[in-house]
Formats: sequence, structure tokens, C-alpha cells
Amino acid sequence: MSERSELQEKIKQLSIMTPGTVSHISTPTAEGYICRGTGDYSVAIPYDFDKPFYKTFVGITIRTSFLNLVDKSIKVLYLNAKLTVDLSKFSYICTQFLDLEERKAILSDPAQWADDWNEIFGNSVRKMMVFDVVGELVAFKHIFSLDKTAKWEGPNDDSQDIVAKDYLAEVKTTTLKSDYSVHINSAFQLAEGKKEKLFFCRLEKKPYGITIDSLVHDLVLGGYNENELNDSLGKLGYNIGCEERTVGYDLLALYSFDVDRSSFPLISLDELNNLAPKKNIVGFSLMLDLSSLQKNTIFEKNK
Repeated sequence: MSERSELQEKIKQLSIMTPGTVSHISTPTAEGYICRGTGDYSVAIPYDFDKPFYKTFVGITIRTSFLNLVDKSIKVLYLNAKLTVDLSKFSYICTQFLDLEERKAILSDPAQWADDWNEIFGNSVRKMMVFDVVGELVAFKHIFSLDKTAKWEGPNDDSQDIVAKDYLAEVKTTTLKSDYSVHINSAFQLAEGKKEKLFFCRLEKKPYGITIDSLVHDLVLGGYNENELNDSLGKLGYNIGCEERTVGYDLLALYSFDVDRSSFPLISLDELNNLAPKKNIVGFSLMLDLSSLQKNTIFEKNK
């Protein structure tokens, strides 16, 4: 096993580390810290920054902060992700982050480094259309009505659109009347210890239908924090007062699917890399037809 592969495997061990653990990594080609928080995984490299830096990409955050060691506190640049992240993808990016040959490029322009990874994995947030946002909010409104702890995480560039108490949710939306196909990327997998659901929303553009603004109004009436909701929409470019927030859609249907191995190809990157001689697969995507799968009908408009 190569030194880089060994480092990647060590980073994957974050899942079993005790929260609060900090481990120093030092090899001929890599140096830094591996950290397990209570709600996230991190790696860090020393960085004597003058001003704060913060940026998100593909469900990962790169930011400046301080790392508390046993005898001192040091300035660092963190790369961190929530516990729901795909550890195979995260560990691959982390090995590049800790690589000493990459150090100068990262520290001189961390924003460009993050943008380069955005190009490799794609940035779903920038591609979100109005109907995608309406679809996510429709599904979230349903989930939040049943679970007041649920959070809409899609705008935070997270790998899951919605995090509920008992499951993670991915939302797919279409404006085609008979289409049941969805695009799934490698982040869509069963998370350890949590169920996952897929919500499929079908919309039709209508002048006086539901809008982003009307859904915000309903969610706030239901108890969701208005500032948090509008801040999330702002991250997508849909700030208060923008015209797109008043574009109307008619809700034709909302379905949910339980994601399990009996119906979905839950292929992990680790499993897929067992077929790759160099174990160098870091992402993949699939087109799935949902029409033959058992679904739960939440709403279906009479024809």
C-alpha cells in the first residue's frame, strides 16, 4: 500500500475516534493534524493567517481557526465536514490537503484550491434552479410538520438536503409530467446508523402557484426560524426581494422512497474501488428510474 493510501485509511479511522481526539500526522510527504469533533471530522495544517477565511465546497468547509494542543494553541487552516460526509471522498481530499507538495499552493490561495476541487466534484448549489429550491422546500415543509428538529441543509453545500431526527433525506424535483428518472451522485449512500429517504417532487409552472416566498411564510408559521431560512436562501442567490422568489409552481405530486439495498444500488466508493486496480475512483454518478419502485404517496393531485 502506498504512503498516500495509508494516510487515506488513517483518515477514515476518524469514524471510530473518540470525540475531542487530536492526532498529529508526520510523514516524509505529509504533515498536519487529524481531529474528531462532536459533530464533525477535521484535518488541519499550520497557517499563520492575518484575517479570517471561510469557504464551503461539495459538503466540506475550509476555514481558519485555532487548534488547542496539550501545551499551546496554534493558528491553523481547517478542512472539516459533518459526520454524514462520504468518508472516502473526504479522506481523498484530505490527503491532498496534508500533502507537503500542495502546502504552498493551499496557503497562498485557499479559495482557489477550494474552487479547483469544486470543478472536480461539481458544485450542486450553483446549479440549483428555482424549481429545485421549491421542491426541496415542499419536501422540507412536509418533514418539518412531523419533526420540528429537522434542518434544511441543502444550501450549506451538504451531502444531504435535509437532516431529520431519524433519517437523512435527498430531494429530487422534476417539471416533466411523466418523468421518473433522477440523477444520483456518489454522496447518495446509506449512512452508518441512519436511514435515508429519497423525496421525489413533481411541479408544473403556474403564475399563481406556490412560490419560495409562500413556502417560507408557511415554514415560519410552522415554527422554523425565519432568519435561518432566509440566510440559507441567500446562499443560493435567492435573497429577500429577488424576483425568482415569486415564481409560481403547481404541486402535482410528492413521493418518498426508502433507500435500501433491495431497491437502490447502494454502491460505496470503497466497494467500487475494489474493482479498480489503482483504487483511484473518487466519485461517480447514476441515472435511476424510480417508476418501478415502491413509493409512499404523500401528495398526488387529481388528474
